[in-house]
Amino acid sequence: MVHGTAKSGFRRMNFALMAATAITLSLELLFTRFISLLFNNYEAYWVIGIGMLGFGAGGALVAAAREKIGPSAERLFPLLMTGIGAAGVLPVLLFRILPLGPAAERSTVAYYAIYSAASLACVIPFFLASVLISLLCMTRREKIGTLYFFDLLGSGIGCFLFLFLMAGAGVEKGILLLAAASAAGSFLFLRGKPSRSDWILPVASIVFTALLAFLWRGPSPIVPCVPQMLTLLRDYQGEKVRLDYQKWDPVARIDITSVEGEEIRLPDRARYKLLTQDGDAPSILLGFDKPYEDLVFPERTLLGIAYWTKKDADILIIGLGGGPDVAVAAHFRPKRVSAVEMNKTSIRLVKEDFDRFVGGLYNRPEVRLVHDEGRHFVRRTGERYDVIQLTGVDTYLLGSVGAIQNLSENYLYTMEAFHDYYDHLKPDGILSLTYPDFSNWALRALAMSLKLLDEEGAVDPAAQILVTMSGGYNNILVKKSPFTTAEVKEITSRFDQPLVGLLFPIGHRLWGTHLPGIPWAMYYSKPFFERQGVLYDGSGSMRNAYSHLIENWPGALSDEKFAGRFLAGFRFATDDAPFFFLPTMVGGKFFRRLTLLLAFTALLIAAPLLLIRRRGIGVSGSGPLILLFASIGFGYIAIEMNLLQKFVLYLGHPSYSFAAILSILLVSSGIGSLASDRLAPTPARAIAIAGAAVFVYAVLFVLFIPAVAPVLLHAPAAGRFALVALLVAPLGFCMGIPFPSGIRLLEGRSGDFVPWAWGINGSASVLGSIGGLFLAVKIGFAVLMIVAAACYLAAAAAAFTASRNT
Repeated sequence: MVHGTAKSGFRRMNFALMAATAITLSLELLFTRFISLLFNNYEAYWVIGIGMLGFGAGGALVAAAREKIGPSAERLFPLLMTGIGAAGVLPVLLFRILPLGPAAERSTVAYYAIYSAASLACVIPFFLASVLISLLCMTRREKIGTLYFFDLLGSGIGCFLFLFLMAGAGVEKGILLLAAASAAGSFLFLRGKPSRSDWILPVASIVFTALLAFLWRGPSPIVPCVPQMLTLLRDYQGEKVRLDYQKWDPVARIDITSVEGEEIRLPDRARYKLLTQDGDAPSILLGFDKPYEDLVFPERTLLGIAYWTKKDADILIIGLGGGPDVAVAAHFRPKRVSAVEMNKTSIRLVKEDFDRFVGGLYNRPEVRLVHDEGRHFVRRTGERYDVIQLTGVDTYLLGSVGAIQNLSENYLYTMEAFHDYYDHLKPDGILSLTYPDFSNWALRALAMSLKLLDEEGAVDPAAQILVTMSGGYNNILVKKSPFTTAEVKEITSRFDQPLVGLLFPIGHRLWGTHLPGIPWAMYYSKPFFERQGVLYDGSGSMRNAYSHLIENWPGALSDEKFAGRFLAGFRFATDDAPFFFLPTMVGGKFFRRLTLLLAFTALLIAAPLLLIRRRGIGVSGSGPLILLFASIGFGYIAIEMNLLQKFVLYLGHPSYSFAAILSILLVSSGIGSLASDRLAPTPARAIAIAGAAVFVYAVLFVLFIPAVAPVLLHAPAAGRFALVALLVAPLGFCMGIPFPSGIRLLEGRSGDFVPWAWGINGSASVLGSIGGLFLAVKIGFAVLMIVAAACYLAAAAAAFTASRNT
């Protein structure tokens, strides 16, 4: 091989494989963020799912065309390696050329054409990566354990590479850097003494990528092609809009825009800037010409409702955005404001970059900034508060780190979370929950608040709740003690005068008129934002869904007419099934897409088998082999999803937790792969031992992880990560054994089966991520963990059956 001995060549090939998988995994995660910005997180999940099916298709192609590819397999390695990065650039170029924004969003044909192009563009790099890895496994099947180790090790490195690129370069430039790295990595695959022709493609790719990077200067030109904030602002205000700031980080792309020379009155005179995350999740930076203590608007907005009866308060705010909650709290001269935000970039830009604009808001002595996930902070702190406030902190962005998490929600709105908030209130403290007036979110939160008070032993839960609406938002106040008559009067009397909407000028200026062609523009009209009133105050005079639910609790939940209209698909969200915002997620479009993926997967498994049969190669026992590799693929990804969901609650920041947990799992699985041929005398027995160990470990994990939780929560950061490593690594080790052992089962069969097995495993992994989520919504993550572990028992049974047929 390269430079002499076969041994040194094999070592080089191992590191080349590690580089390829690191680049591929990082590219997948960057694609996820890229598509999340363009469309939304849910569409990103589908597009990347389709792209990863390309991984299965690559293995299928190698299996079907092995005879033609075989003799020239190693000469294809440099070309395939270069192609992975080059193909990754295609979506970046595609969406710089295509007419995104208002023109695309208002044409169904244009939207779906762009969407289809995104799907196709995301397939190619994964397809090429799969062909490369399948050929490597086919030509070096006797070293499959070592190859699988370097494959998983590279994937683990790719997780941290993704975080590094997001923090330093952003998505588009990060993809360009990966393209250059891919071209440079192709030299590792060159055989013997490279000829001049061998240098042409890698060098040309590096030069081309460097040229693109040079041309791609300044802010990203990519804006969403769905009707999100950036597109609406550009469309409504035209050329007066100015981009003041832009940065990618592992959570989202932050954009700050403003309208040149524009001011608003709240009624206080203020300058303003719009802050968006991935083109959506709007917040605002406010610059006033007088001190916060002298402002009038905090007395006229739902942002201040919890403080109207609380003076000298100790406040906890979860989710800061551009800081309007902190600005309102500052007006009421609080004792202290603990402000928790998981996006470090948004903290820094308000505290440093725009400090003068916001009047030193985040540098006030009473403000304590905390970079953490809100629920994780609450569970770790021993402090009690007069007010705990969450304003519009929906979770559409928080799970968007990788394809596995795109449809999963965080843990801010579960029953356990509500109990955590309640436990951290002072005896007369108030929990303030504010939601956009969409999809009956506030009504669902009200049902959970009533259940909370029941479980906390409240004598009269209705006396501890007050519900209001203003500016397109609904607010629920849950008090730890009954509201006094004076408190109710103080709050409800404010609604006798016009209040200021939460979106301030953004809603009124952008959505004050109808935007043609946007189906949900019905919400964004002046009447929608100007509606205000008290929805429940305990007087018995209200007649609406909120008062009906409270006054008929809990019987209203069993009222089919009421529940069918207002609470369709509602279930109390728990830490085991944290799906507050998506109660009907598994119906309709989601189910159709799952069915389509099933059809694609079946095709990728069946087509190569038919072609192999047509060439007269024996395929007896193919059924157990399909079950073996499909079970491993589905089980691995479903357990991975479960671990990522569970431990983010204990580790804190989702992005870094994701990278750490996934890396630990992948590397430990790689070590298990290395040890797979030493575990037992036969591959089938190795799979059986590993499968049984995974199942037992999963059961113990589900039963005892609650007991470990206090240690995880209260240990220092290094200790938490070390403990998680100790919990995850043994499981990962056992999960890494079955796949290389299954490949060894193929000894004596045609080499066609090696890439075919890889394709089955990859396709089943896609189904595991989507189907696993489907099951999590239906049965919860704990049961999903057991089901996923049972897949390893199925793999063991299939392995013994296949070994008898050999």
